[in-house]
Amino acid sequence: FDPETQLSERRLLQVQIIPNIETRFSAEKKISLFEFLPENTVIWMQDRRFIREKTAILENDLSDFLESGGSRETDTVEGTVKKVVSAGDFIRASEIDAVSESRHLVEFGPVQHAGAFAIEFHTRPQPAFNRRFERLIADLKNWESKKFEIYLFADNPKQLERLHTIFEDLQSSIRFTPVPTSIHEGFIDEDLKIVCYTDHEIFQRYHKYKIKQAYNKSKAITLRTLRELQPGDYVTHIDHGVGVFSGLQKIEVNGRLQEAVRLFYKDSDILYVNINSLHKISKYTGREGSIPKVSKLGSDAWQKLKEKTKTRVKEIAFDLIKLYAARKAQQGFAFSPDNYLQTELEASFIYEDTPDQSKATADVKKDMESPAPMDRLVCGDVGFGKTEVAIRAAFKA
Repeated sequence: FDPETQLSERRLLQVQIIPNIETRFSAEKKISLFEFLPENTVIWMQDRRFIREKTAILENDLSDFLESGGSRETDTVEGTVKKVVSAGDFIRASEIDAVSESRHLVEFGPVQHAGAFAIEFHTRPQPAFNRRFERLIADLKNWESKKFEIYLFADNPKQLERLHTIFEDLQSSIRFTPVPTSIHEGFIDEDLKIVCYTDHEIFQRYHKYKIKQAYNKSKAITLRTLRELQPGDYVTHIDHGVGVFSGLQKIEVNGRLQEAVRLFYKDSDILYVNINSLHKISKYTGREGSIPKVSKLGSDAWQKLKEKTKTRVKEIAFDLIKLYAARKAQQGFAFSPDNYLQTELEASFIYEDTPDQSKATADVKKDMESPAPMDRLVCGDVGFGKTEVAIRAAFKA
């Protein structure tokens, strides 16, 4: 379910539940996840011993935190001190163990427990190469000589291209299958005779789960933004012009009730917009403090304004084309294409680039390698990765 479009996209076979750290719940509303699970639930764990050790450490840290008074919060208005959390708000490590013992448990781990049925996999984790490519190449050649199939995984296809470039620059002919998808950890399976290495472990970067493509705010209004509109807000309809939002109203269409957006226009005219036609309306944007002129339904004024705007846009575009043509005619300095050192530098960054960072870097490099003078400004909010783009460009220069 997409909260932006209010549409069900697909049926999920599994979900990953993460803690809600933004909402404060009262004690009676805090319920253990185990209370929701049926008695026949099968619990899957990865490395039960590690989980036990980790939960014990967290429990000790919590005890120290509570004893030090860290669970109290001062209300600056009333001058009172209240408890924010207490020991009863958390499940104990012993409770997790007890639930695990009483349910069917499937564990992935290096240790076999007494009384458990074990299925052994002859696998080993990907070794650490500490960014020393000669060690990586020697390791891959060793597996290649043993007739193992080699697979290199990377979420970003550009990383696989970088590996190709590095191997070529080091004059090493490693035969491997590039896989443009991400796995959390690399491994070697001696039964299947395959080697699966990840690029983020080779370059010692953090693995980041792929997130859903960012929502494009430039799209037409959605049900979510529609709910944020207040009666009296100005909106623009692509066919009828500027109107005033007046809320939602159920109207009868062909004998069925449907919800529609109600817009007021000049002379108290009303336009009902079906929910399925939300793409035709958007929130009005203009100069701050300016009040727009409400359009008249049935008038050709809005169409004339659109035509006038299109003509003006064409004139501006023509002037820009002439300006950029003059700039293109000038000669500048063309930098050489990326080499091995550039590739190794970029591969060593500990975080994966965002799609916008990758595009900005590619655009900057394209400008630098062109004989035309560079004319580009990279903009972005604080902490959004402008420095990473600048370092790549500076190193290239």
